Amino acid sequence: MDAHLKTPLVAQCLTLSDSDDGHNAADGVTDGVITAAIETLLATKKGLSSHPITVSTHDGLVNLTGLTDNLLARKRAEDIALAVRGVRGVTCTVAVRTDEVGDAELQRDVARALADDPATDHYRVHCTVARGVVTLTGLVQSWAEKQLALRVVQGVRGVRAFVADHLTIRGGEMIKSDEDITTQVRELLDWDIRVNGALVEVRTAEQVVHLTGTVGTAAEKDRLVAIAYQTGATRVDVRNLLVAYWALGRAIRREKVASKTDEAISRAVRDTLRFNPRVRASEILVQVHDGVVTQGAPRAAGARRGHLLDYCGGPGPRPVRGPLRSAGAGARRSGPALGSRQDAF
Repeated sequence: MDAHLKTPLVAQCLTLSDSDDGHNAADGVTDGVITAAIETLLATKKGLSSHPITVSTHDGLVNLTGLTDNLLARKRAEDIALAVRGVRGVTCTVAVRTDEVGDAELQRDVARALADDPATDHYRVHCTVARGVVTLTGLVQSWAEKQLALRVVQGVRGVRAFVADHLTIRGGEMIKSDEDITTQVRELLDWDIRVNGALVEVRTAEQVVHLTGTVGTAAEKDRLVAIAYQTGATRVDVRNLLVAYWALGRAIRREKVASKTDEAISRAVRDTLRFNPRVRASEILVQVHDGVVTQGAPRAAGARRGHLLDYCGGPGPRPVRGPLRSAGAGARRSGPALGSRQDAF
């Protein structure tokens, strides 16, 4: 975290995991402290609009209201709130007040943004627009592809909201068994540095993943849901997945940072890349020697070095070396889009 953000209130909400005894540390986090921490972060973090966002907290449940000028900024505000320790959930009713763009022009802009993105240019996705609300229909191959298409749409100026109920996930010809889904969720949890699944039980029945147990933050809970959908779940049940501070203790997370073999690291990196729609995992060579990951890719669809760094920062791996060349690196960028979508994060 940036040094200038370390006010006593914010520090109290963001450093509780430094204590082995999460129970005692969590006792001092009140709704007022959580609200103040989120307000400070929203005022200083990048990727947010200049419009004020009002924060209220009751029993660890945060409500965000106000205005923003684009959908990505609203999502950014929600993600910031979710990551604050003490938050058990976030309700975001922030309204989007964006540029006035005619429906016909906005439809062309959205279609162009999807066509210009090197990862979504081949998606069978169609769009219509009514009063700034974009409706997407068509077919994608995975949950991750659907999320990527939605992210591209949210980056187009003038989009006030979107509807994707009829953007269907077709998937592959083979349907994964419940046992396969459970195994893949468990393996991803063991390696993902953003979530600790040590206290989480995973069970799958008829392709519905049931998550039971405890995590330390609301952001971890959201990440667990995303992992389950990535592996092929049709629905994720988190009614019995709780958020509690004692789950942030170092003793509980010690196994997460244990050393791993080079072979295990290499396998985990390759397995993780398979779920990234911006990466053609079959064309990426991953080698690991003494914890150092070396990779090369003749063609990686819109891949960025950060995709590997995100997963290689976990247990075992150290630096990542080697070039990742992007397919369509010279592709024309959509004029009405919010520049690089990384700007919002």
